[in-house]
Amino acid sequence: MQLTPTYSIYRNEVVIREKPASLTNDEKAQIIISTISEYGNVNMDMLAGVWRKREVCELRHIAMELIRKNTGLSLVNIGVKFGGRDHSSILHAVTKVGDLFDTDKQFREKYLQIQYLLSSKLNLINPKK
Repeated sequence: MQLTPTYSIYRNEVVIREKPASLTNDEKAQIIISTISEYGNVNMDMLAGVWRKREVCELRHIAMELIRKNTGLSLVNIGVKFGGRDHSSILHAVTKVGDLFDTDKQFREKYLQIQYLLSSKLNLINPKK
């Protein structure tokens, strides 16, 4: 991670502080994917693969939804990160996460835990509370 200097004046003295440079959308997406794979104790290839177990699918859908909400990547580019999936798969994942968040208490807790883990690594948009 690169650091960029910021300058401020305090009592007529210039104070130089180092702050992290902003991350690119691809870097944010990679951080989201790696954090979710660590949380769920699954390989990142499993998230991008064709695994259809519920646990893996839920984590994949959460990753797709968080990438969609927190990066400027297009649906096609998000699909490429998940094994070349179609844009409609990403839209389905976003819709499904919203529905499960509203109806399933365990899923909501899982989503919020992942969001909390990511909040220290990224400045997340917090659409759900």
